[in-house]
Amino acid sequence: MKRLLAALAVVVALVGCRQESPPRALLYRLTITVDTPEGPKVGSSVARLWVGFGDGPLGRMGAAIFFNVKGAATVVDLGARGYLFCLLDRDITRKGSDSQQGLLIKYAGRPYLDRPMPRTVDAIVEARPKTPIALENLPALVRFRDPAQPSTAEWIDPTDLEKAFGAGVAISRVDYEILGKPPMKPGAKLTDEIEVKEITDSIARVRQTIPWITLPRKVITEMVKGSDLEPMTKNHQYGRSIVESDFISGARTER
Repeated sequence: MKRLLAALAVVVALVGCRQESPPRALLYRLTITVDTPEGPKVGSSVARLWVGFGDGPLGRMGAAIFFNVKGAATVVDLGARGYLFCLLDRDITRKGSDSQQGLLIKYAGRPYLDRPMPRTVDAIVEARPKTPIALENLPALVRFRDPAQPSTAEWIDPTDLEKAFGAGVAISRVDYEILGKPPMKPGAKLTDEIEVKEITDSIARVRQTIPWITLPRKVITEMVKGSDLEPMTKNHQYGRSIVESDFISGARTER
């Protein structure tokens, strides 16, 4: 019995010494092409994604346990018809909708799921795939009847843009492209990244299109008061709220 307990103690000690795999970082681009009577309109955004793993003593075979995104919603300028926003997070009321970060494993990682998750992500970064995304899996889509007023937000069905933007308007293609690793300072840790112009531009585009998104949350709450976006109103739908992190993530807002 003593030998058995000693052996178990050694196993526990060895397991306890095992370290989690270090997080990985990558860049991705989401591009949306919309057909309109005026011709195709294209919008794209670039974001940085960190992936952390739970393959330490308490984890299970390297399953991804968290993501961290620095980037912004994808904006498609439809001219006089307005703007289409593809948010960072999913539409919780639409079956099949996923977040932008969730598309990584579901699409880019599909050929590499026969290995532990850290190696899956490594393979994705090395291969740099460009993958078409099914409309039903798109994150939340939003438009504002008046971009100056958050209370005019409307959530859009990706298969029926005509309802919001008029006849002949439809998403023709969505691509999710892995761009490789983000630039890092020599000898730096994962958090010491170098600014990526495409990410900065993506964030600036959202802020320029809907400037109120940088206002304090309590101010935005006042701006939507009385509309269906106010949680206490009769027609409010769960998941239909304006949250800055759905539009911009990982970038400090100066207030």
